[in-house]
Amino acid sequence: LFTQKRFEQLKVLLESVLKKENTIEIQSQYLFWFFRVKTELHEAVDDAVLKILKQNFTNLQLLDVVFSEWLRSVPDLKQRIKGLKRFYKLYKRKQNIFYCHYLSILLANCYIESGQYEQAKKDLLQLVKTVDKTLLTYIYELLAKNECFKATPDYRCAADFLEEAKILEIDTNKLFFLGKLQAELYTLLGEYDRAYCIYQELLFKEPTHFLAQ
Repeated sequence: LFTQKRFEQLKVLLESVLKKENTIEIQSQYLFWFFRVKTELHEAVDDAVLKILKQNFTNLQLLDVVFSEWLRSVPDLKQRIKGLKRFYKLYKRKQNIFYCHYLSILLANCYIESGQYEQAKKDLLQLVKTVDKTLLTYIYELLAKNECFKATPDYRCAADFLEEAKILEIDTNKLFFLGKLQAELYTLLGEYDRAYCIYQELLFKEPTHFLAQ
């Protein structure tokens, strides 16, 4: 239906399916296409986001699907920041701390992309003290990104933040991704022994997974 551009029919189908009980994985796939269809129909997705978030789920896979599509539908950074602040105020009134923290992380990423590096770092470091453990990896990744994006990058500081993210990460694929980034940062610094040690560490964790790269 999507490739045939039959968006109205697909929207009706997806709405009916989303009302049914499904696993998180299935729900996230349907949500992804639901937001894609809303975007193609040039319909505002804000109401859809609010409707879905009323379910108060805390599964990061679903949250990432919902907000990745919402962000895609709002390409202007200023509008993104404005929209995220609006969502934040709503859930602060509801005292839903988990959503507030998640939205704060998305806001910090927008600050990084708009060049507001000090604001982003301040907000992220504040979150480290109070945020749910499931969100900590996101924060350390963004702190590393922030250090790399600055006019004068601090690669060593970024590598240290990635180390914190690696300690918390349980997904193997993500762990290799973080490790490779960290090793590349040490290579940029000319600290080849440290980079070598990280590559070696990754090899011993899962040789067949990492060997080719």
